[in-house]
Amino acid sequence: MKLFSVIIPAFNCENSIERTTGSIISSGLTDYEIVIVNDGSTDGTASVCNSLCSQYSFIKYYEQENSGVSAARNLGLSLAAGEYIMFFDADDTAEENGFSECINIIKNEKPDILVFGMRFDYYKNGRCYRKDELVPEQEGLLNKNQIKAEFESLYNTNSLTSACNKFYRKDLLIDNKILFNKDYFLMEDFLFSLECLKVCQNIYCLPKALYCYKQSENEKNAFNRLKRIDDFCEFTVPFKAALEALDAGKAAGNVFNNFFFMLLCQKMYYSTTKEIKQIAENIKACSVFNEIKCGEIPTAYQGFSKNIVDARYLKIRLLNLKTQTRHKVAVLVKSIINR
Repeated sequence: MKLFSVIIPAFNCENSIERTTGSIISSGLTDYEIVIVNDGSTDGTASVCNSLCSQYSFIKYYEQENSGVSAARNLGLSLAAGEYIMFFDADDTAEENGFSECINIIKNEKPDILVFGMRFDYYKNGRCYRKDELVPEQEGLLNKNQIKAEFESLYNTNSLTSACNKFYRKDLLIDNKILFNKDYFLMEDFLFSLECLKVCQNIYCLPKALYCYKQSENEKNAFNRLKRIDDFCEFTVPFKAALEALDAGKAAGNVFNNFFFMLLCQKMYYSTTKEIKQIAENIKACSVFNEIKCGEIPTAYQGFSKNIVDARYLKIRLLNLKTQTRHKVAVLVKSIINR
């Protein structure tokens, strides 16, 4: 039995997996193992991972046919020997010695979940031009009632949506049969976290950015995945059910409404006017959308919602183009400044 198992799903990451494992080794963890699950890579990932295993006895390597990140994480969980589980993406890194504080917290407090902050690194042409941090506003152990009271704040600081900014007590996952939904290829982390929150008794919040997330240079990644979702409303139903099961009252409703419109905006962001019209017409026939519309639309999305209801599809497209242009200019300026 180890204290920690760090599970890394690996797919075509021959150029990053060694850097990622190296950062974990330097993160301050003790009494740990790294479990790498190769999800059917077609590049040199297997060779790099086998080399790492020959260097470090605490790195375990497994392979599966390409089945997606959720299946790889589930397999890693079934093979993990640690008392606490952490999920790590194969192109991200940890702050040097950042997890050393987590060891003492886990040994002393034994929380069901330890959540910490994240740093988001933005790249253009291989160079980092911007770094943002999101950390919990809370510090210390929160019981179930305190989690409910702080629920919106936890969501707004990204403390709930990622699976990688947490240590999970393994027994919490195993005893409650909590796994990643293999049918979901977008926001599956959030759904997993909600299932965990439903059964956990407490979480410990550490307001420090310890996990460094590398933002993809391809800004259309989320959009492309959303395009694969034919029935958008149906896609959101499990999230709505999971949030309602938390019994967090109005806060859970507010989080779902923000979540729904955030994804809907992304789905329309690079769409043509014709595509926006098709999406909007489907949305307007959706009971989930109409339930939100009859309730409290988040302030940030009230104009967007009105444009959908009033069939101002060209306006949505023009506003998207305007935002995209501003973003491109901002990225260009920041990348020049940070050369």
